[in-house]
Amino acid sequence: MVLQPSTASGSQPKRATTPSSDPNLIHPGQAVFSPGRDPVSPATTSLIQSAERAGSQEAWAKAQAGIETDLRAQGQNKLQPDQIAQSTVQALNAWATGNDKLREATANAYKAADSQWRSEGVTSQQIAPILEDRAAAARDDHAVLHLRSPVNRAIVQAEQQQATAAWSKVQQDTQHWLQSSIGLRAFPEDTAAARVKELDALHPGDQKFAAANHAALQGARETWNALGITHAKLDPVIKAYNAHQTAAQQRSQALSNPCITRTPTRWRKSTSRSMRHSTGCKRRSSSS
Repeated sequence: MVLQPSTASGSQPKRATTPSSDPNLIHPGQAVFSPGRDPVSPATTSLIQSAERAGSQEAWAKAQAGIETDLRAQGQNKLQPDQIAQSTVQALNAWATGNDKLREATANAYKAADSQWRSEGVTSQQIAPILEDRAAAARDDHAVLHLRSPVNRAIVQAEQQQATAAWSKVQQDTQHWLQSSIGLRAFPEDTAAARVKELDALHPGDQKFAAANHAALQGARETWNALGITHAKLDPVIKAYNAHQTAAQQRSQALSNPCITRTPTRWRKSTSRSMRHSTGCKRRSSSS
């Protein structure tokens, strides 16, 4: 049966109109949509429906842009957004058959979103070294805990040193990732703190992993602080600049005030009766 996409509320799909007298026939180039909940937002679903009906390049470009917007929203402020978006990509590819236009638009939309995620350094491939070294460090910890006694003390110490070195490697990986992916923008510690929080959430309850990540955050913060781009370095500068701008604005307002005249040594209120009369300035009483 030739179907239109179902609505986001999960209502039953309606049969599409066809040029044939038999509405159950599938014609070449027509898309068949699986019933069930749409894998994208209602707005994007509408764009896809319009593109299927119109078939124009412009309509499919709008549908692609809608899919890309949905994919970006799903991966916003998250690590490994490429993995998160894959479920939507697979659902879209399985949602409609009979027309390669939707599959092509989905592939292009994912490519564009993935390009942005790579530029931010948050894809699964980019954080894989951290997670791989974390798994190796956890295995070393496990080996130390399961050493049977009696065991040569030198063997225990060697295993402990190996585990410690493994966690140091995790810290180094995380710090390198933070500094390389965030770069030298102003206030990088804000973005770094959010990313470390997301990184910790990948293995909740792993205290050693969290400790390594926060040590990496501190190391990165010290590096950025030395470069003068943290809050500690820039906030006083911004505060002083804003104060200067306020003072300059106040001075400009004073210069444009006709009730104030300037002497070589000081500012004084204009007391000339003719001046007050011509400018509309009012003479203030001595009590004020």
